[in-house]
Amino acid sequence: MKYPAKKDSGTAVMFTLLVVASFGFGIFFIAMPDPTVVGGIILVLTGFLWLWFWFGTTYEITSSHVIIRCGPIRWRIKIDEIVEAVPTSSVRLMLGGSHGRFALSADAIMIKYRKKNGRKWLGFIKPAVLISPRDKTGFLQALAEGSTSLEQSDDGSVQLRPEKAG
Repeated sequence: MKYPAKKDSGTAVMFTLLVVASFGFGIFFIAMPDPTVVGGIILVLTGFLWLWFWFGTTYEITSSHVIIRCGPIRWRIKIDEIVEAVPTSSVRLMLGGSHGRFALSADAIMIKYRKKNGRKWLGFIKPAVLISPRDKTGFLQALAEGSTSLEQSDDGSVQLRPEKAG
């Protein structure tokens, strides 16, 4: 099942400024009396990239994976590698931390997982991603229902069943 991204007003303002600046400066550089065409084209293409991130961010739960689409980026997490999925509302998580950020809202879900081979990112960072499905409750419920190793707790978070945690 596909889940569109939740987008908040702060992120909308930031993306609007990035798109307007990219297109504006790109067109300016191309139209100048002594044009910098390559730089202008790169900026215009960057504007289209920001739009792709904004309109092309979705999350999908299949029988075996959580698939994250964020513009040109595709990220797949095997459901049987997920350790926990915790709802959060932290702007701090959108700005920093050792996790992938695919959220367009601070009202998000942190998914922590472990690779079957035990590898960590860069050798020392535990794999985790931040996503922001519009239907956060439905996403967490579908995640728990789609796995025999995960269960949903009373607070809405999803984690490994006790017998699978070991």
